[in-house]
Amino acid sequence: MKRTVFLLTVALLTLVLGVTITKVRRATYGFLIESSPTEVSSQSAFVVSVPGTAPATPLPDNEVDPLEATYIDGDKLSYAGYDVERVTDSSEHESWAIIKKNGRTIVRLGNGGLGKDSTKFGLFRLLRRETEQLVIMQYTGGAHCCWVYKIYDFQPQLHLIFDDESYGDSLGYELHPVDIDGDGQYELTQAVMTFDYFHMSHASSVFPAAVFAYNDKAGKYLPANKKFSSYLLGDVENNLRRLESAKANLDHKALAPSEQYLSAVLCVFLDRVYAGREADGWRFFNVEYRESDRNEIKGDLEKAFRSDPIYRSIYLR
Repeated sequence: MKRTVFLLTVALLTLVLGVTITKVRRATYGFLIESSPTEVSSQSAFVVSVPGTAPATPLPDNEVDPLEATYIDGDKLSYAGYDVERVTDSSEHESWAIIKKNGRTIVRLGNGGLGKDSTKFGLFRLLRRETEQLVIMQYTGGAHCCWVYKIYDFQPQLHLIFDDESYGDSLGYELHPVDIDGDGQYELTQAVMTFDYFHMSHASSVFPAAVFAYNDKAGKYLPANKKFSSYLLGDVENNLRRLESAKANLDHKALAPSEQYLSAVLCVFLDRVYAGREADGWRFFNVEYRESDRNEIKGDLEKAFRSDPIYRSIYLR
């Protein structure tokens, strides 16, 4: 991925800040991160558990990694007969996560683009079973997007149960484990990046959520937005208030359509679409958005939907 020098500088500053915050958080709560199942599982107190189908709290903040407390401080972890190791190149500009069994490398992940701290891993009990799962996070060095997550289960043998790279560039930011339905098994949420810079700056862009639920038959996490529609629409009142504020500040004499107004409209519209309520979303958009670029925006939205695997998982199965 090509990035300008400016974006790389921003990414470096962001990573340094994130590492600093992580150190403060760990010092504050005094965690002991080890590879034993009991100690690692104790970190689940940091994950939001939401009973029922509607969220008791706002959707996760894309700037905080709730899995941070599970990542080990050291470079090696052993569990269930497997060894996981973090290595860096001689210049410490890149890092890898390597999984071995009986001394033989079986997985090598090379997405750590900014040195040692760009690769992290730890154990977390996501599923309703006694064993933990291995979570590997790598940061590629890109701006605004580029966290890569791989989650492995060890039973009956090591295999991937979640891989956000399998969805292309459509997912980004931190992965959030949330027990949405309160059944003791975590769902996963992540931001849909399809609408980043969609007729607006990154700061105004809208990032609807993708929800993944573990499928016992498939043995992995699959998209499940429709199942958790109420959860995805849990912030609707705040979004509508934001829209009313944007409408009140509209300058009808402005030469260009309002970015803030478009952002507020899309926030409501995309939440409905990605909650499985597309017809309702389009009714809202057609009534609400009356700016001069309305037809252009509508056409570009339809084009974006056709290329987005999360949207296709909801409507085109």
